[in-house]
Amino acid sequence: MKKKIILGLLAIIIFLNIMISLVFAANASIEVINLDYNGAVISVKSDEKINRVIMYKKDSQGNYVRFFENMETGYNEKNFFISRYSLSETDKSNFRVDVITESGRRNTEDVEVDKVPELPEKKEEIVPTPTTKPTASPTTTPSVSPSTTPNPSNSNNNDTKPTSIILNQNNLTLTIGEKKQAQLKLTMQPSNSKAKLTWSSDDKSIATVNKNGIVNGKKTGTTTIKVKTDTGLVAQCKVTVKLKKINKTISKRDASLCEVINTENRCSSMQSVAVTDKYYVCVKRRNDDKLGTVLVYDKKTNKRVNVLTGKFGHANGVTYNTNDKCIYITHMGGNNVSRISEKNLTAGSLKSTIVKFPITSTGLGYDDDAKQWVLKKGKHIYVYNNSMTKRIRSFEVAKHIGQECEVYKNLLLSVDYIGNSNAYVYVYNINNGICYGKYKITMPIELEGVSYDKDSDSLILTFNDNDGDKLYKIPANLKKYI
Repeated sequence: MKKKIILGLLAIIIFLNIMISLVFAANASIEVINLDYNGAVISVKSDEKINRVIMYKKDSQGNYVRFFENMETGYNEKNFFISRYSLSETDKSNFRVDVITESGRRNTEDVEVDKVPELPEKKEEIVPTPTTKPTASPTTTPSVSPSTTPNPSNSNNNDTKPTSIILNQNNLTLTIGEKKQAQLKLTMQPSNSKAKLTWSSDDKSIATVNKNGIVNGKKTGTTTIKVKTDTGLVAQCKVTVKLKKINKTISKRDASLCEVINTENRCSSMQSVAVTDKYYVCVKRRNDDKLGTVLVYDKKTNKRVNVLTGKFGHANGVTYNTNDKCIYITHMGGNNVSRISEKNLTAGSLKSTIVKFPITSTGLGYDDDAKQWVLKKGKHIYVYNNSMTKRIRSFEVAKHIGQECEVYKNLLLSVDYIGNSNAYVYVYNINNGICYGKYKITMPIELEGVSYDKDSDSLILTFNDNDGDKLYKIPANLKKYI
């Protein structure tokens, strides 16, 4: 008996809740208020402030497909224009409209729009023809053209504001390493409307967007790209960024992958390499660490064009700064760095100056886009501003220690050397420290340095070999990651 009483009370409570929600639900009305050859106007009204309006259009298979979404908030009444090109000229068009209020209440109605009227035919202007031939000297000349020609179709075109906007995609997937860029296109209704647009990204570290709607993936994750008109209309697209990891093995037996450039100074060991617009610049150290040798090779012919010798001590890393057109060479055990102008690479004698860097580093690189330096010390990476006065960020690379590194655009190439036939070149994004993958080097010789040739999209690697130190040029396919 008690169970029946409890169940009865629960039923009454549920019934009362339903009735209360119906009584206090926002009263919304959705109707077609105009239809002509330009299109239809759907009016949406609500007693409560509206938070979002979503329209679905019925397709040929009877399914309702999302057609439009307006995210403007804080209004009670708004008219939405649907172009004739989105309506049927032969049959009725069916829409389902969801009105969501600020309190979260949802009102859904189906709206039927009659077939769009045909465009009016243009009437030819009739020019009256005089019934009598005028005399040679007529006293009056009748005017056959009207004094004014009304053109209502062009009136106030410049003042037309959009009633709805929609992006060509609601969901977009970008993949770093494949397709990391795409353009979102906006359609405004009426078609002759104009508005000032503002594009934005909820998380610029994941994806950015410019004023033309071009979206760039930055790192893996999900964010929302929005475009807003100066009248408050908003359209958005969910953007997901993925990463295609680099995982490539490079073998000496892969003859199709490598181009060998033999060097000639066998009395010293190869340390590192830099790439300029014209040259491969290799740094070698003598076994007694007193002198260093700079070998300059023509990129097109792979032939040596000059040899320069100087007091480098134990030279380590080398890079090319596109900003001042100079080669920079680090030295073991100190923060002195030798700077050589690109103009002096083909001179008769070595001319260099010493500059002080903030830390002792074994490898270095220069990001010519962001105008920032990257210094490597063991497995630690430090990013500095152009003047070397401020450290911007730091991160760690792979577990094993390799001296050399190189930078191109936003990419860091870092040598991770753990013995012959066990060396890697890891690729990092210097802006967030994310590893994009690695190249495994299985050549049975000691990997020392790495650089990047943007013209051929290739890795330039230096090796110590008993048979003479060598440079290898290997296709990298890195441009999709930049």
